[in-house]
Amino acid sequence: MEHEEQSDYSDYPALVRSIENYFQGLYHSDTKKLKALFDPHASIVGFYEGEHIRHSLAKYLQFVSNVSAPSQIGEDYDMEIISINQKGPIATARVRFLYEALFHTEFLSFTKTNGQWLIVQKLFCHDD
Repeated sequence: MEHEEQSDYSDYPALVRSIENYFQGLYHSDTKKLKALFDPHASIVGFYEGEHIRHSLAKYLQFVSNVSAPSQIGEDYDMEIISINQKGPIATARVRFLYEALFHTEFLSFTKTNGQWLIVQKLFCHDD
């Protein structure tokens, strides 16, 4: 028998704030802000221009620091939350945004640690 669990949206506003901070960190290439949003052992996995990518948080932050900030090159701020699902201290979010002239889709996994929602996994790809 199939059982579908209902999402718990008790921390919905806090999750939205975390995601919006993530968007701001990306848009301004603010690695300090981004680092504070990720679990230190987070995995970053996905596909970029056909290449399978698997990064540590440190390598991901290095990548962000080495590209021009979208805000500095005049790229539109086009970032949106598609969905959020929460059950107790875990949550997932699907987001879509413009970054380096490509629309990216990401699935972010969160855990609530010491009262803060931290990204523990980022799965990503971009539109062709």
